[in-house]
Amino acid sequence: MSSDPISRRNRNNAKRSTGPKSKDGKAKVARNAQKHGATTQPDPASVATWLAIILDQPEIMAQDLIPTGDQAYRALALARADARLIAAENALLEFEQHHANVSPREELGFDEFVERVLPACEFGPNRHARVTAVLELQYSAQLSQMAHERRERRRLLKRYLSEAKSKRRKAFAAWLEISQREAAKA
Repeated sequence: MSSDPISRRNRNNAKRSTGPKSKDGKAKVARNAQKHGATTQPDPASVATWLAIILDQPEIMAQDLIPTGDQAYRALALARADARLIAAENALLEFEQHHANVSPREELGFDEFVERVLPACEFGPNRHARVTAVLELQYSAQLSQMAHERRERRRLLKRYLSEAKSKRRKAFAAWLEISQREAAKA
């Protein structure tokens, strides 16, 4: 295939892309990646701490958080990248510690599940065995869904950590380059 048919096909596919279309749907998913803290804006105090380490200054003033030159800008970008990396690492660590020894079956006991679902079921004594079997199937499906959601959340947290590492590497390389250039001038 030449590039024109491929481009045309890609444009057509993009028009049919999935995702929310309504304002309510967009608002609902707008902050999905930020709800666990791995991708939120870093805490200014954490950024200031990292900036103090990077600049080797024991105290950081408010004006230091507003870069005036190229080197200050790169140092602040590196401090933000460090703070985001720590936040992403902490989010993944917290998730893994919380879910390390808990199986979905322990998280949602069958009795608890039955108490949730049973009021919606109407059955007489002769249907008890059938309803119990259906409830066990529904319970197994619920456990499978919970395990899938846990795996998906872990995958996302690992992706956010990988992205934070990549941004930190790039910020460090840029800061190092400008620092070496400034040192060569002096």
